[in-house]
Amino acid sequence: MADAPQTATSPLRFRILYCDPCGYESRARDLAAELQARFGAEVEIEEGRFGQFDVLLEGKLVASKGGFWRRVTIHGAPPQEKLLAAIEKHLAVRDGDVCEIEPRSKSVARSSDTERRDL
Repeated sequence: MADAPQTATSPLRFRILYCDPCGYESRARDLAAELQARFGAEVEIEEGRFGQFDVLLEGKLVASKGGFWRRVTIHGAPPQEKLLAAIEKHLAVRDGDVCEIEPRSKSVARSSDTERRDL
């Protein structure tokens, strides 16, 4: 099934895949409610593989518990705050709203420090 292209008026479409035997369904439902409230998103919740807790936006993975071995060795779904932070970062990058400040080079920092001492 191909995702329909998103327009300015269409809602974001999330899909949450969770592990039912791991007890992640309530976490998936809580996250879905938060995504609907925060972004007005359409959210589909679906049982996934063992240990899985993945969030997809328009078919692309935006937040995850990790790969197979990580899912097997780390118990528990990621905290909701971390999932939301990953989703918001992905949306900011996608929409061009990211402003990253590059660290000053050492030579620039030294010349600035020298100028301050001269004052």
